[in-house]
Amino acid sequence: MTPSTSIIDTPKKAQEVDLLGIDRYKSGLVKFIESSNTPITIALQGEWGSGKTSLMNTLKEELCDNQNAKFLPVWVNTWHYSLMKDAESAIISIIKGLSEEIIATCPDTKNKVISTFSRVFKFGARMGVQALTGNDIGDSLDSLGSNNKEVTILELRNELNATIKEILQKKGKNGFIFFIDDLDRIDPPIAVQILELLKNIFDLESCVFVLAIDYDVVIKGLEPKFGKFSEKNEREFRSFFDKIIQLPFSMPVATYNINDFLIKSLKDIGYLTHEQEENEEFVASLSELTRLSVGTNPRSLKRLLNSLSLINCVNETDNSVEKESEEDKSNKTVLVNYAVVNAQIAFPQIYSLLLKRPDFTKWDEKFALELNLSTIVEDTDKKLSSQDEFDEEWEKVLYRFCEKDFYLKSRVILISQFFNSIRSFIQDNNNIGDLIELALSNSSVTNIAAFDKPVVAFNSSFLLKQLNGLLLPLLNKALSEKSKVVCNQKRFEKHLTIHFEKTNNAFDNWSRFTPIATTQGIKISFYSERGVLFTTSNNFQKDLDQSEIKTVISKINSTIDDYCSKVMFIKRSNAKVEDAVWKYKDRWVVPIRFEMFIKNGEEIKKQELLNELVGTIVTMYEQLQILNELAIEHVLSKQ
Repeated sequence: MTPSTSIIDTPKKAQEVDLLGIDRYKSGLVKFIESSNTPITIALQGEWGSGKTSLMNTLKEELCDNQNAKFLPVWVNTWHYSLMKDAESAIISIIKGLSEEIIATCPDTKNKVISTFSRVFKFGARMGVQALTGNDIGDSLDSLGSNNKEVTILELRNELNATIKEILQKKGKNGFIFFIDDLDRIDPPIAVQILELLKNIFDLESCVFVLAIDYDVVIKGLEPKFGKFSEKNEREFRSFFDKIIQLPFSMPVATYNINDFLIKSLKDIGYLTHEQEENEEFVASLSELTRLSVGTNPRSLKRLLNSLSLINCVNETDNSVEKESEEDKSNKTVLVNYAVVNAQIAFPQIYSLLLKRPDFTKWDEKFALELNLSTIVEDTDKKLSSQDEFDEEWEKVLYRFCEKDFYLKSRVILISQFFNSIRSFIQDNNNIGDLIELALSNSSVTNIAAFDKPVVAFNSSFLLKQLNGLLLPLLNKALSEKSKVVCNQKRFEKHLTIHFEKTNNAFDNWSRFTPIATTQGIKISFYSERGVLFTTSNNFQKDLDQSEIKTVISKINSTIDDYCSKVMFIKRSNAKVEDAVWKYKDRWVVPIRFEMFIKNGEEIKKQELLNELVGTIVTMYEQLQILNELAIEHVLSKQ
């Protein structure tokens, strides 16, 4: 079956499989409503997209649509009634809509509800709304007479009450359930007025109201009445809410089981291989990354999945790019791409930091100064150092950046855990920066403001093939008797890896090239690495100071600096090789990294650039041989 390219952002229908594990809450609400006294108003509270409408769908099916259901349903979407209307007209439309929906359940019922409704508003929309909600309308109301106001509202309530009783008797039902949806999509003050009219007009026997509401919307709607929300007036806000709502039910977003939903959805869009779908540990890693970032809000999850699907489609429909290789669908690559899109959706400000410096483990004081971050006082620094989430320099830079934003500040621990999860998953690879940079290039199509101008478009597969064809003959000529250079790749898309024929030390020497699209042009980074020193602590500099390798590392730095000072197109990626050292199992791995920029794919043919590239790789190879000898000597010394 052809995978779907999108996840529809519509509420779950009653008959659909419960993938988030909310059925037990639905069953509890059904049992409560069936046995509750009336009138009662239940508020399904949750942020926008948390699944309130989906839950109401299942409640309606259980309580109203089944063959032996005890209730009649009235469903009103307040957003639809308020479109293209001013505040007063929107509220009138909603009241009328509720009344007409009641009558529609039994069309042959004779009643005066609509005519009474018209009498309430015969003196104008504004006056009628204010009368219903109990607000003071000043001198204009005096012309009606206070008795006329009371009789009109009372008459409307009585007509509604009589109509409801008559319909329930004819239908043999216990009551009406009013499902009021999308209150959090309309202007907050209007939402508050709707809540007030429900209390004043529809608070009737045999009536159950189920509202989809966000408490934050109520707070904003009450600010004109009570002022800006604060600790001092919190009781006033809460009292209003408690007066309207008899049972608040908070959507259990934090307890949603997103694993099943993610697996099914990622499978539906063809994002994972069959082996990855069956790999419980890998799927758990994806779920953990989402839990720490996007969270469990269904709407946010659907946006994540659609972004991933679009990126897949863009990659697959590039007719000049070959089918993805196994390496490109490896767990590591898929996870990093997945993590970057999660960061893009959940933390756009952090995503912008990755655009500036993709290797987050290299965020340092210099980077903090570039971001104009405030310094950390000594006491705070000590406290941070005592926590696993902030005991490294890059984590402290992250902490300082998040301090500037209320939302990020409230989630800074989760954000640190998010990035540490990425690092722990790919700890056997020093190429974190390149992997993230490639993922950033892919994800730019779904970023609202990823770049001030578009990235340079280029055919990665064609560029790498061309580079391989141009480079190998020149390298073999330059190295001649030292080594033969080969490339065993059958497909090219994101990387080119060349291998140097094994010498007596039997190490596999290689260099990997990765092209990345940027706004300035195409960045080609290339690197190699060698494990040279057994770890005795968690501090490389400390281990280095206690070994004979320090002098050799210093000479390698000098050689690379001297070479880079003589070339035009190529520079080293790190100030010193030890800046990018990483720990793998029981040893320290030393990388040698370079990068260059070209304006477009055609520039790779320039002889001057190719000559520099060949010279750089020869220099890299020579330094690898020195590191190889060090590694052998160190291994022998430990035997």
